[in-house]
Amino acid sequence: MRLCLAAALALAACRLEPEPAPAPSTAAAPTPTPSTPPTSSPGSPLPPAAPRPFTTPEIRAARELAQRRVLGADAELLPDLEPAGAAVRGRFSPLVVPPGVDPLAHFSAALTRLRAGATDQPRVRVLVYGASGTAADLWTAYLRTYLQARFGDGGPGFVSPVRHRPWSRHSEYTITSSKRWTRHQSGAKTASPGGYYGLAGVAMAADRPGATGELAPRGPSSRGVDTFELLYLEQPGGGRLSLQVDDMRPEIVDTRGPAFAPGYRRIALAPGSHRLALRTLDRREVRVFGVVAERPDRGVVLDTLGVDGAAAALHLGADEALWTAHLRRRAPDLYILAYGTNEAFDRDFDAARFTGQLRELLARFGRAAPDASCVLLAPGDHGRPDGDPEPARRLVAVRRIERELAAQAGCALWDALDFMGGEGAMDAWVHAEPPLARADYVHTTSRGAVLTAMALADALLLHHDLAPQPAR
Repeated sequence: MRLCLAAALALAACRLEPEPAPAPSTAAAPTPTPSTPPTSSPGSPLPPAAPRPFTTPEIRAARELAQRRVLGADAELLPDLEPAGAAVRGRFSPLVVPPGVDPLAHFSAALTRLRAGATDQPRVRVLVYGASGTAADLWTAYLRTYLQARFGDGGPGFVSPVRHRPWSRHSEYTITSSKRWTRHQSGAKTASPGGYYGLAGVAMAADRPGATGELAPRGPSSRGVDTFELLYLEQPGGGRLSLQVDDMRPEIVDTRGPAFAPGYRRIALAPGSHRLALRTLDRREVRVFGVVAERPDRGVVLDTLGVDGAAAALHLGADEALWTAHLRRRAPDLYILAYGTNEAFDRDFDAARFTGQLRELLARFGRAAPDASCVLLAPGDHGRPDGDPEPARRLVAVRRIERELAAQAGCALWDALDFMGGEGAMDAWVHAEPPLARADYVHTTSRGAVLTAMALADALLLHHDLAPQPAR
């Protein structure tokens, strides 16, 4: 995040994923934890009659697999969460929902259709937006693995083949690229006319030959991919690039077009572990937004769309038509917005300005994906090693605004502060053994990211898991 310690951020984002462990056996898993069917309580955590996550052998096996995917095969696993309200640092926290609304109805129905084999639901897509904590693809890697373990693996999803930062990473791919690229996004020195930044809110461009980018499979989901789709900018005077999979004959993509518009190049493959490489060929600009990698299997696809230092306003300086075209092409069943921390660390924070920015962002999502379920993640406890109380005070306003706007937009809200254990929890996280947060008092360790993702995943699926499911 832009005002956090650079070294801590680099450590958080650069950590290489361990090789995945084999899926755990469910034979010795504990018996299901009984839960009371949910009841509706508008504006309060849902459901109040289920103060802890619902657990079955299948669910616990998925939790174990997802933990090992992020922490490593030999890591000490985190225990199940304590009930909501328990006096611990990292407890179950149900979603907060607006009156008379089920914000996750579409997402839950999509999971049900997917699992039932409905022909109109071969994929359930989840889009996750946020800042550096999201860009590190740690808690999102847990969530991706957990959902795919339970509902099927639809593929790694969206990933940039060009590094946004030297420490850019994705849990399913190793990303390597040359230094001949320029980063374009709102608010940056390289912000460009037109705001053509695309789905993630950041684009990489090169206007000379020999700029390269490559994706090499590293995780289990990437080893069964059967399609790559390159998202690029079609533009007057656009350049050409070479797109090559493995040792196949390269395809030449000409990005010239009569107007600025989204461009797509899709490559169908035999399912397997495929490497994708691109190279610019001339001195005309090529602008790349990312690559979507999916598998032939029915299942869940989760796109990690975090940008280091991002705030909710990131997307407001972007061309809405281009962003909307990308979002609709991804057709999310659920989108998650994890903003607010960087705003609170901004000395020029203005509550009215943040309210307007977040309201407009939610309106854009509502126009682009009106049927999708939505969840806002309210920031947890943060601070600074020097004890400066100002960021914490601003976080109070951020959380209040997010809670109000989530209700107005018909979205659920997940309160990371409640999950962490309330004000002052970050100090306990930093000094936990092993640590759950880094010494900058903002970024989690991998273990803290997993604990966070466990709690969020259990909250997202609680209502779905407690509802009667059709026989498969």
